[in-house]
Amino acid sequence: MTQQLIRTITTAHRRTKLPKLAIGDVVKVMQKVKEGDKERLQPLEGTIISMKHGVGTEGMITIRAKYGNYYMERTFPLHSPKISSIKVLRHSKVRRAKLYYVRQQTGKKSSMRRINLSDTETAAEVVQQEVEAVALPKEAAPAVVEAADVVQAKPEAPVEAKEETRTGPTSEVKV
Repeated sequence: MTQQLIRTITTAHRRTKLPKLAIGDVVKVMQKVKEGDKERLQPLEGTIISMKHGVGTEGMITIRAKYGNYYMERTFPLHSPKISSIKVLRHSKVRRAKLYYVRQQTGKKSSMRRINLSDTETAAEVVQQEVEAVALPKEAAPAVVEAADVVQAKPEAPVEAKEETRTGPTSEVKV
């Protein structure tokens, strides 16, 4: 009974379209803020320093943003009804699952290596383009095959059987 109730509530609040998020991405989160009787959208642009519980209904991201001379961190549930949109602005290449070390760094030290991807490209498309660039041109491929057909293997000379003796710690063995 309670599991069924929890399942219906979580599926009702589950976000259908969620961008592919990764640690180190610079994102812009539009959060709904209620001031008095008015509701407005407040943007928060920053770097994802941690993700917890994946992208499921319990998934959360922690974003580190800079305002003036101060840094601030906010933790958002991914499927919260208070979040109107999440947009990935830039991807970064990082080698950690959590970027908590960035808290002690400021300025250029806290910057990360960027991966330039447009909205339509994905990492798989970039890898495919690199593979195609490394491949041989179509005109050169038949010439290589023809050259390989001309070269013939030389027959190997017959190997004469030799009697070897090995000495070991226990006895002498003939092979």
